[in-house]
Parts: sequence; structure tokens; C-alpha cells
Amino acid sequence: MKKIYILVPFLLFLLNCIGLKAQTIWTGSTTTFIKEKNGDWTLEANQDRITSNVWFTRGDNGGIFNFAAEPMGASTISPKDTEWAYGTTANYASLTYQNLKALKGGNFGSIIDGQDLVLHLITDNIYMDIKFTSWKSGKGGGFSYERSTDQSIATKEF
Repeated sequence: MKKIYILVPFLLFLLNCIGLKAQTIWTGSTTTFIKEKNGDWTLEANQDRITSNVWFTRGDNGGIFNFAAEPMGASTISPKDTEWAYGTTANYASLTYQNLKALKGGNFGSIIDGQDLVLHLITDNIYMDIKFTSWKSGKGGGFSYERSTDQSIATKEF
């Protein structure tokens, strides 16, 4: 019986060390990200650095991409390390997720459709509400969106 008492705390410690973590749903206040038309996408000021793994931006044309995972620009499944679904975080567990390009039928220009989206940051296992508010077609690559934030971070810290 003593072996079990020793084994259980050891297993809990081990699970904690290997980084098993449950999903987090960000329900904090809404923040707005804007990348102006013709803004240099390689500059931090033109990237929404959501976590250390996900930094959204957009080149002079095309779709958005994750600069942290795709520093040379968008790939065929951009933005990498993310998946998207129509809906809100109120029902995140029952939604069907896919990459953003597939969700929009390959047409990023249709991203402004008035529908709520849920963004899942795969490595960080974070879910958040997001809604695109502008998309500049043609050269320049401007876009903007509103998204929820981490409710555990105070406004001043954020």
C-alpha cells in the first residue's frame, strides 16, 4: 500500500513536468489589431504577437500567416499552428475546426462576412473569439480584427 502512496504523487509531479495542460478559453476584454496597408510585415509593430508561438501578420497580398512559425510568409495551410471554426467560445467544444484557408474556401477576401469565429492556438491550447473587421484587397496587405484576451492578465499588463 505504501508503494501506491509514493507512486501517485510521483506521477502527478511527472505529468506536471511534461507540460500536460488543459485548454484555456480566453474570455477577457476585446482588443483590436490593425496592420495598415503597406505596413512592413517583418516589424513587430505590424504583428499581433498573441503568444510566443503565434504572431499574426500579412504580406503585401495574400492571406494572414503566423510569423513565428512561417517567417518567410504564408504557406498552403496558413496560419500554421492554428485552426478555426465559425461560432463563439461559448460552444467551442462542439465546433468543427480547420485551417483558415479551407474555412474561407481559399478566398481570404471573403473574410469580412460578419460571422463570429473561434481561433484555436494549437500548441498553446488556447481558444478565443475573433472577428475580422477589415481586409484590403490588392497590394498593401492591410487587415484588422477584434479578438478576446486572456482574462487573467490585468489591463495594464496587457
